[in-house]
Amino acid sequence: MKPIKALIVVDVQNDFCEGGSLAVAGTDKSFFDYINNCIRNGQEYAVVFFSRDWHETDQAHFASVKGVEPYAEVDGEVYWPDHCIKFTEGARFHPEMRMEWAKNSEIISKGKYKDKHPFSAFEGKNGREQPLHMRIDTYGATEVDIVGLAFDYCVRDTALFAVKNFKTSILMAGTRAVKPENNETLRKELFDAGINIREK
Repeated sequence: MKPIKALIVVDVQNDFCEGGSLAVAGTDKSFFDYINNCIRNGQEYAVVFFSRDWHETDQAHFASVKGVEPYAEVDGEVYWPDHCIKFTEGARFHPEMRMEWAKNSEIISKGKYKDKHPFSAFEGKNGREQPLHMRIDTYGATEVDIVGLAFDYCVRDTALFAVKNFKTSILMAGTRAVKPENNETLRKELFDAGINIREK
């Protein structure tokens, strides 16, 4: 019997794409084409979850709130430019992503509390305040594929949470990294954690 699978599309929002306040390099046509082909593949995925950062203006991990320069690291914590503030243009899902192609879909919002910066989509909830792992279970899915932004932060943490309960794969053609020079080290970490790294 073919396993039931879910697709998690992590944080493909304007602020994380080219031209955004915290843009990840390489969010080009090939990136969106790959993700859209995944979304369209309704026979493979029972549901597509679109996670998003959904921040308050006084988010504790914003450099502006901390009073430091963007990307400054203090006591091991990176402080980021203001990004994905809820109900702003930067928080919108990128218009090149064809969300409407999904057979079933849900939006998962994370980072809604000013004292937290949850990288993992599994720390987010849907509009009924239900957590992601519960929603995956609702569809009977036992496997998840993950794409989105960024490979070395939110995609990484989402995968590390997912593999605790689901067979988990990261689809490398559908993700980009903030620091791609660290990709090989990160690949090994994720592989050692039991996550499948798929190139295509």
